[in-house]
Amino acid sequence: NINGHLPLAYSWYDSTGNLLSTNEDLFNRPEGRYTIQMIDVTGCPAIEIYEILQLTAVDKTILEKLKVYYSYTDQKVHLKYLENIEIKNMHIYDLQGKQILHFPNLKDVEEIDLSDISMGLYVLQMETELGQASVKISKVSRE
Repeated sequence: NINGHLPLAYSWYDSTGNLLSTNEDLFNRPEGRYTIQMIDVTGCPAIEIYEILQLTAVDKTILEKLKVYYSYTDQKVHLKYLENIEIKNMHIYDLQGKQILHFPNLKDVEEIDLSDISMGLYVLQMETELGQASVKISKVSRE
C-alpha cells in the first residue's frame, strides 16, 4: 500500500526486470514473482512483490470469478472478486496435508493474514457454491 498523493504511476516488472505493464492491475500472466513500482505525483516511490500462484486442483469456473494472490510485502492472501461469488470455507494445508488454518463464512473477505504462519509451501483450498478450487501459496521472505 502507498499513502502518497494521487494519481499514481504504475510499473509492473517480471522476475528478470522486464517492464510488463503500466496499468494498476496485472492479469493473464504465468506463475512467478512480479514487482510493482508505484510513484505518486510528488515522485515518492513504493515497491511491492507479488507471486502469481500455480493452479493445482482447478475449477475453472471459480477461478474465472475470483483472482487469488499472495503478497510478500504484507504477508496476506488477497482475493479480488471479478464476479459475485460466495466463499463458504477456506482451508490452508501444509504439504503433508495437515490443516494449518480454517476460515468459515468468508463472504466478501478481501484479505487473509498469513503473518503468523511460518515460511513454506501451502495449499489454499476454497469451497464455494460452485464447488472447490485450490491454489499453491509460496510463503517466503521478501527479497
